[in-house]
Amino acid sequence: PNPDNRFVALLAHTDRAARDAAFKAFAADPAWQKAMTESEADGKLAAEVTEYFLTCTDYSPAVEVTAASPPRTFELRLYQSSSGNPQAI
Repeated sequence: PNPDNRFVALLAHTDRAARDAAFKAFAADPAWQKAMTESEADGKLAAEVTEYFLTCTDYSPAVEVTAASPPRTFELRLYQSSSGNPQAI
């Protein structure tokens, strides 16, 4: 059960430009467009999508970047399901 009707995603991208390019390509993908159209046949799945880009504060613990973990941008996305579609999200 999901009483808040919410889906949360934490995404990592190389940087904001890479994030923008990835989402542009994703939105243009014919397979995604078909899946979205079919999923939303009974109405929109998300009533609201909120995006937050996360950055370290000056009092955050130091983030050690190594070759195994290149610099990246973190994005928190919150999806609030629309009325009648909480099970679909």
